[in-house]
Amino acid sequence: MKSTVKELTPRGKESIILTAQKAVEKGLTAKEAIKAISARLVKLGLVENEGAYNQMLSVALSCYNMEKAKKEGKKPLEVFSQYAAFKQTTTKKLSDYGAFADMWEILLRLYTKPEWAIQFNDLHVKRQYDVDITIRGKKCEVGTNGKTFAESTEEEASAGRYEYILYSVLDEDEKQAFFKMVKEGRIKEAMQEAANMTYCFEKNQFFSLLSEKCGRAPMVKYKETAGYWQVIYNPSKHTAFLNMVESEKIPTLTDWLKK
Repeated sequence: MKSTVKELTPRGKESIILTAQKAVEKGLTAKEAIKAISARLVKLGLVENEGAYNQMLSVALSCYNMEKAKKEGKKPLEVFSQYAAFKQTTTKKLSDYGAFADMWEILLRLYTKPEWAIQFNDLHVKRQYDVDITIRGKKCEVGTNGKTFAESTEEEASAGRYEYILYSVLDEDEKQAFFKMVKEGRIKEAMQEAANMTYCFEKNQFFSLLSEKCGRAPMVKYKETAGYWQVIYNPSKHTAFLNMVESEKIPTLTDWLKK
């Protein structure tokens, strides 16, 4: 048997979660739900010939627990801990490279809202071309590390309906620390730390500074094969970015909201 695990796409994520939701709604046992979700993973072609069996079980169980917690009437922040566990599992087991960025976007959205206003819809990442977060009427795009700008064009890097960019750089240890915080229910702590590590730019300012002030080579580049602009992220650019925001006095999200 092969044990090929392919990268998990946004459409794949939606399909897996929908399968878990249906399993919970039907009152299936954990064993039955895991079987249904695993079958879906195979059908999607994420795992070939039912290979990588342990990876399938880990993802299926994590997704089932998340949906079960919601069905049991848990509050959104309680379910978010299960969501983080699901995202961390898909990162490790199904090469879901966007999983951390998904959780980060939600952390920032929750930070900008009073707790009483948080709803289950806030735990979902916005679809492509939708505005990630609106703060005080300002439309904001959220990004970490190698952020891509799906609406950009070769001529206009900042094309899109957003006005501001909320951007952060994190190394692997920092990512795992945030997963751990949220999984353990330390969500408010994670929200505050995320806001402290996120920098707020007007969108044209973002592209200008990352082109000119983050080392010898620009930190943003147009990818001809993909047809969009992308942040070039590596350890040297990580350091260059942090030096730039300090020298340019770019506010963190925490400070921005105090103005």
